[in-house]
Amino acid sequence: MDRRTNFQEAWGMTIKLHTKPLITLLKLQPQLETADERTLSLYLPVRAEGFDAAHYDLLLNHLAAEYKGRLDEKQAKVLQSELARLRTHLKLVRPAGGPGIAAFSNESLGLQSLIRLPESVPPRIEVGRPLLEPLELMLRRLPPSLVVVVDKREARIFASILGEVIPLQHVTGQSVRHSRAGGTSAPSNQRKAENRARANLKRVVEMIDKEVKNGEFDRILVSGPGEARAELIHELPKPLERLVAGHLSASLDTPPGKLMVDIREQVAVISRREEAG
Repeated sequence: MDRRTNFQEAWGMTIKLHTKPLITLLKLQPQLETADERTLSLYLPVRAEGFDAAHYDLLLNHLAAEYKGRLDEKQAKVLQSELARLRTHLKLVRPAGGPGIAAFSNESLGLQSLIRLPESVPPRIEVGRPLLEPLELMLRRLPPSLVVVVDKREARIFASILGEVIPLQHVTGQSVRHSRAGGTSAPSNQRKAENRARANLKRVVEMIDKEVKNGEFDRILVSGPGEARAELIHELPKPLERLVAGHLSASLDTPPGKLMVDIREQVAVISRREEAG
């Protein structure tokens, strides 16, 4: 009986890989599905006090020393070389701001992936095909979300999966300007502006429909000015409208990097609230 079977039994369940949430993750990080037996998988709790390279070095040394005795010579070489790559990557990324991470490394395939996790995990290291069962367990409780930040002209669409926020689409439509001029042309100009806004939102709806089908998302979170949010939801077909699970407070005026941080933090709050009750 292998270690993965023991892991499954310890949780009192049998994991069936490639359920819908995991399929979404693999579509966003396809190298995880194609990675071979030369892959190093690593799960680590993140130090709450902030990044400290010495702390992670000690933790990794302890994990590797315990695990190395179970490996044959070929596997031990993979452990040594891939662990060195992951140490370097950790020092570059300096993980913080979340309770856990999963990392995967396979130099032969150019794989170097680090995934933020929404909750802490026991430290774990393994050589072989990517160890995805711990992610599967989390994804069953915390399914991926499609996040749409919208105004009447523009939208950004993101995937929120575990602790990561991944940009998917940036849609820019026609300029929507409401004329302040009076007179007989005012109603006509107003209708033109409204029609342009509606056409822009319809294009966003098309992108949402495409991403939901490609990623198999089970819920949508919408953010932006109240009027634009309401009009977008109104334009959604009923199957998509039923997936709208809530609103975020995030704006397209925010720089993209900060916008992703805002989304990550707010989705984490929603997830904790849902788990609590």
